[in-house]
Amino acid sequence: MFERSFVKLVPSGTFWTACFNPNEPIVDVDIVQPVTWLDGALEEVDLELDVLRSAGGAVHVRDREEFMRMRKEQDMPDVLAAKAEAVCKHMVDQLEQNLEPFRSVGRTWLSRLPAN
Repeated sequence: MFERSFVKLVPSGTFWTACFNPNEPIVDVDIVQPVTWLDGALEEVDLELDVLRSAGGAVHVRDREEFMRMRKEQDMPDVLAAKAEAVCKHMVDQLEQNLEPFRSVGRTWLSRLPAN
């Protein structure tokens, strides 16, 4: 159960999804395997790397240790781990440069939701 409304962007065929939040972190990008829809439900395999941006603009990666643990314990293929790391770096760059959809698109959709 979620306590606050948020907007989730689920681009097709990418290794990331993003949540736009009214509170910190205002942007939370999950590095994931490409998502699928099954009977109207979103199936998302989280690769444990998260790129966060605060309201002040600071960007950082969360759960790198969790990613390394998952990689080892679940014997993640090197090609998948390399893809996750590359996408993570790309998302850091996108958030630091404040490029869309991370500049205003998410906030615009978020503003359409009823206040909590």
